[in-house]
Formats: sequence, C-alpha cells, structure tokens
Amino acid sequence: EISYAVLDYVDVFIEDSDGDVIRHSMGDKLPFETRPIAHRFFVVPLSILPSEAVTVYVKTLTSSSVQVPITVWDRDTFNASEIGRSLLHGIYYGGLLIIAIYNVLIFFALRERNYLYYVGYVLAMLVFMASLNGWAFQYFWPKSISWNDTAILISLDLVVLFGLLFTQRFLSFNKLSRPLWVSAKLIVVICVVLFFLFMVIPYTVGIRIIIVYAVFGCFWALFSGLYAWKKGHQSAGIYVAAWSWLL
Repeated sequence: EISYAVLDYVDVFIEDSDGDVIRHSMGDKLPFETRPIAHRFFVVPLSILPSEAVTVYVKTLTSSSVQVPITVWDRDTFNASEIGRSLLHGIYYGGLLIIAIYNVLIFFALRERNYLYYVGYVLAMLVFMASLNGWAFQYFWPKSISWNDTAILISLDLVVLFGLLFTQRFLSFNKLSRPLWVSAKLIVVICVVLFFLFMVIPYTVGIRIIIVYAVFGCFWALFSGLYAWKKGHQSAGIYVAAWSWLL
C-alpha cells in the first residue's frame, strides 16, 4: 500500500526469483478503474511463498509533493485495518455534513449570514479532505482526471474564502478596525480571482500558490482574532481558542 492518494503516476514492478516481472500502473492521472485493487490509495497484490525472495521497484512521477509512504500488509490485517480507517473517516465526513445541515437550518431560522459562511467553509473543507484522501476520486469522479486536481485547488481556496468571510463578519471588522476591514476585502477578492484562475492554470503551479495563500490566510485570521480580543471583543477569545486548535 502506498498511502498518498494524489500521486500522478505510480508504477510498481514485482520481480520474482525467476526474473519474471509483473507491472502495475496507477495514479490519479489515470482512470480509477485501471487500479489492480479498487482503493482510494495505491494498493497492489503481492504473493510471496515462504522460501521465495522478490524484488519490488516503485517509480513515481507527480506534480504534487513526492510522498511515498509504503506499508507491506498481510491481507487479513490490511482488511481489518481498512474497516477501522473507513469507520473513522465516515464519522469525520458524517460529522461535517451534520454540522453543515444544522447550520443551514439555523440560517433559515435566523437569516444571519454568518451561518451561511460557516456552511460554505464546512462543505469546502469536506470536499478538500475527501479529494486529498482519495475518497472523492474513488466514488464521485473516478473518470474525471483533470477535475480531480482542480477540485483540490478550488476547495482549499473556498476554505480560505469562507473562513475569512466568517472571520470578517464574526469579529465585526467594519466597527473594529478599518485597516482590517479593507485588508479582509482585499484577501476575499484575491480568493475569488484565484477560484477562476485555478480552472485554467496547471496543478503544479496552482498548488504552490494556494498553499502559500492558505498559510497566510490562516495566520492573518489568527492575528485578527488576537487583535479583536485585545480590543475587548466579547467573542474573540472563543474564536482565537477555536482557530488555534484547528491550526
């Protein structure tokens, strides 16, 4: 098992003691159905007799970070572990969906825009995590190769966008500080521009942009919370505690 879902191309060559070679070609630049085992990660069957020695070569080519975490399992242990991992992921994604639905209902009841921003943030985070961990490619767009990369860029951009919209309104920048209010507007405009830019630029360029921008946005939001807390904003302390835990 190679447990990093966004590698572009992964070739696994298995050479047995007789010199015969079996090749498995996978990657998120190939349709999901080409994988030898239907799994969100790259999983290859490997049969070794007790007295046999085999050599395994792994070749990767990718536009994302080159992470190749390899685990060799026996089949029963792998299946047992996969049940536990799938359960934990299901709880996580199910929890995000419940939070989103709950806040949509509150928005319709109170008509407070902050709840809508929070829903957008939670749903964008859900799509980002599902794309990064391979679930989205496996179940939602197994043939949409180019969109699989774009979804990571766009969803992370939307996480930043809705997170900052929520921060701006929750901390009342329009009353608290005009420089913060103006900078928040600027950051939001850049997020919107990036949303459309990510649809046309290569993933290898886009991922570098959005990672830097997301890091900047996160720490800008934390600084804003600390500033509001210092100025006596009643809810800013809770905001800072929650944002620090998330970071």
